[in-house]
Amino acid sequence: MAPAKLPLLEAERDEVLTLAAETQSVGPVNGFLLRWAVTVEIERHPRVARRLHEAERLVRTATDGEAMRAAAREVAGIKAAARRAVGGRVAGAP
Repeated sequence: MAPAKLPLLEAERDEVLTLAAETQSVGPVNGFLLRWAVTVEIERHPRVARRLHEAERLVRTATDGEAMRAAAREVAGIKAAARRAVGGRVAGAP
């Protein structure tokens, strides 16, 4: 995973653990694990990660509606493929 993302992971982890304790539910922890497993799966493939980051940039900056929608589909497709790849390896994954 990209080292620059560690502070975000740690902050989200702390929030999720607090929420899990307050609600007495492991649901938030399972969601956290799946989100970060997807992030790691994407980042471990540099070409896929570059495609994702470029598509996310286009979603934010595109002035053409079709270009923005195409980029959004690319983002969704990359994340869906990563979710499928980690699905069997993460507790509580669909």
